[in-house]
Parts: sequence; structure tokens; C-alpha cells
Amino acid sequence: MRKLIVLGAVAVAIGLPTASGAQLSLGARIAWAPALGDASKDSPMTDAVTGQVPIQLDASYRLTPGISAGVFLSYGFAQLAGGGCGGCSASVTRLGVQGTYAFTEVSPRLVPWVGLGAGLEWLTLKRSVGGVPVGDDLAGFELVHVQGGVDYALGRQLAAGPYVLFSLGQYTTEEGHAVPAKGLHEWLNLGIRGKFDL
Repeated sequence: MRKLIVLGAVAVAIGLPTASGAQLSLGARIAWAPALGDASKDSPMTDAVTGQVPIQLDASYRLTPGISAGVFLSYGFAQLAGGGCGGCSASVTRLGVQGTYAFTEVSPRLVPWVGLGAGLEWLTLKRSVGGVPVGDDLAGFELVHVQGGVDYALGRQLAAGPYVLFSLGQYTTEEGHAVPAKGLHEWLNLGIRGKFDL
């Protein structure tokens, strides 16, 4: 039994990064993301919103010089289809996990990176119909997102650069009820990311 415990401890020690190799990073992003695909079957996203300006916060843990894993939270100010109206608004919230790989061997100052992630998504619509506020909430899953970009080192701990993210999602509930005919929708984020290594 003691040998098994020792072997297990050795395996964990080998699998985990050393304290000097591990590092916490915080990030912030802003982008423009047009709406693509369907909110539900045969119901285009652009019938509700044309796009959003997402502001995203990232927290990740660097496991090796190139590999990081962490969480993200994004809140997007969405643009309603057909223009705005008094008291109308829309927003997109995304929450999930992601992993990235940085090509650190390319250059110490200019580092390309790629990533994958998944999570949850909420679309909240607030409209005024005849002066009466009407809300509509859609919720579901961000099935997967792929992303990539380039970090330009601004100092030892700070980097910034452009990024692109493409997500595939599906809303499964509307106002708490199951969506009978589900569709697939996408967001294409084009923006800038800043990253600070603690």
C-alpha cells in the first residue's frame, strides 16, 4: 500500500508543473461580433440582434511555457435588429472554460497563440410593445469555440494584440421552456486582447 501511495505521489509530482513554471494570467478583451446562424430552426439570429460588442475577462493558469487552461466571462452589448427604441436593449452573456497554446519558440516579443473552449450562453432581449416592456430570454450552450491571435510583449508581464474567435452555440430554452426546434448559431469575434502575467 505504501508503495502505491509513493508511486501515486511521484506521478502527481511529475504531472504537475513546478511552482516556477506555473503562472496565473489575467486578460481582458473587446471586440465586434456579428450574429450568424439561427436562434432556433428557421429563425435567423439577425431577426433579433445583428451583432454585439463583447467585453471578456479571462483568468488562466499556465501549466507549461506554452499551455494554459482557465475560465472566461463575456458580456456583450448587443444591437437589436431594426434599430433601437426607447427602453429596448439586448445582451449576450457567455461563461465557460478554455485552453490555449502559445507558440513561445517563434519569438520572445511576438507570440502567436491558438485555443479551444466551451461553456454556457444567454441572450436577453428587452423590448417595448405599445409602451409595455416585453422580455425574452434564451439560454443554451456554447458547444465549442476556436480562437487565435498574436500577443505583442509590452513588458515582462504585459502583452496585447489582435485576436479572432469563432463560436458555435445552440439555445435550448426560451423563457424557461424547451426550444422545440433547435438551431445552431455562431459569433465571429474580431478584436483586441490584453494579458497580464502575475
